[in-house]
Amino acid sequence: MKNTPFHTKAIHALTGSLLLGCLILFNFTACDSDDIEGNLYTKIVPNVGEYLMNNAADYSEFTAILDTTGVMGLLSTYGSYTCFVPDNEAMLTYYQSRGKQGWSDFHIDSLKQFAYDHIIMDWTIHANEFPKEGRIPYITMSDRYISINLQPDGTLLVNGNAKLIERDIEVNNGIIHRIEEALNPVRDGILEVVAKDSLFTLFYEALEETGLADSLLEEEDKSYDPELYTHLITTTIDAKNWFYETLPQRRLFGYTLLMESNATYAANGITDMASLKAKAAEIYDEVYPEDAGITNPKDRRNSLNRFVAYHLITKELGYNRFIDAYDTDQMLKTRDMYEYIETMCPNTLLEVCKRRSINGAN
Repeated sequence: MKNTPFHTKAIHALTGSLLLGCLILFNFTACDSDDIEGNLYTKIVPNVGEYLMNNAADYSEFTAILDTTGVMGLLSTYGSYTCFVPDNEAMLTYYQSRGKQGWSDFHIDSLKQFAYDHIIMDWTIHANEFPKEGRIPYITMSDRYISINLQPDGTLLVNGNAKLIERDIEVNNGIIHRIEEALNPVRDGILEVVAKDSLFTLFYEALEETGLADSLLEEEDKSYDPELYTHLITTTIDAKNWFYETLPQRRLFGYTLLMESNATYAANGITDMASLKAKAAEIYDEVYPEDAGITNPKDRRNSLNRFVAYHLITKELGYNRFIDAYDTDQMLKTRDMYEYIETMCPNTLLEVCKRRSINGAN
């Protein structure tokens, strides 16, 4: 997969004199016209903000939060947005789960973050573009990913539990998906999540002892300057083309951990740090005999350090991104597939294999 520091976004050009008659400058409400048997019919297409306000019976609670935080102004202007909107019933359930009576009981900063959790900016994503299982590849305005799970009955679950009950509500500046439960993404970093999970206490202890836990704390590259890459942009928005290129304004770090549970370790005779160190030495001292005498676990040449680092990847990979995302219709379904991923253990690659003989021809 080729990575580039910029991405391409499509824009739609509206031409002809109809634009002047239909486009309302301040609200950006669009008009669609059809000439049917000599009669001209005009259809007003609202933007995200207008649609929510026009359907107060379903969305007044979420709309109130947008108004209070000023986010409504953003959704009422030109742009591209994908909004996962909890209906009023979902919002009342959310208040109760937080021990609140209504949105006014929350701090303004919490309300803005809540609103941002439900909005993906710059992209309009239809339901048929969702992954069957895994994350939507674009982050929300709160820098969180939204995951999708397709159930056997065709139901789509958002972030594991919010059922999508109405999809692809098309508005002038985006797409709205109605959900029956408010989204509440995890705020903790990956290290905090592991530290709290009782199933992986031995692996977490190894992370701390090797000092590799510290390498999982950085969230953003503060040295990144998008101005250094402006020469890569060949088509700007000012070109009025059907597409244009932009640079990401931030560079975020992500991590994937491949962890064995305490139960898995125990099944292989590993019950404490001493036995884990012995297992690591059994693997790596044979490969690197010159480093067998290095006992400091924080030394990158130490066997335990190498063992733990081999479980860490410096990118966020959902399950389907290991190999399934590349198993498209163009792939030969009678041949095994392989992918190689660099780990944090120096000079090592992790092999991921999809064996057709095990998983079947398809």
